[in-house]
Amino acid sequence: MPTEEEVATALKALLDTPLASYGAVSGAVKALDYDDAQKTTAEHVQLSVARRFSDAERGGRESQSPWRVQTRPVGDTISNGREMNRICYLALSGIRVTAGGKTSTPTRLESADDIGPDNGKFSGLTTWTLTF
Repeated sequence: MPTEEEVATALKALLDTPLASYGAVSGAVKALDYDDAQKTTAEHVQLSVARRFSDAERGGRESQSPWRVQTRPVGDTISNGREMNRICYLALSGIRVTAGGKTSTPTRLESADDIGPDNGKFSGLTTWTLTF
């Protein structure tokens, strides 16, 4: 099964392509891990990836590798946050991710918060699920 780093890298690449055409400067808006997001004041999308529970077992071992992915667009205005959120939705909804030589099930939207005020910026959290 793929590692957390492999899944995160694949998802950042999937998001960076459509985000590159957003904003005044081509390629300026990117999907970032939390550590990189802390270092920037520019608009961006925060990405987190974590394993999630699976009750499906075969021979006492997990028979699948389920994951939870979260995207958080961080914009200077509520409209910018909404647009980055739309771009993320189009980039991730129903796609299959290839990481660590494995291909996932289609990504599914689990939940989403509205874009709202967040420490002088505007953001909202969207959660996705997929399984390898």
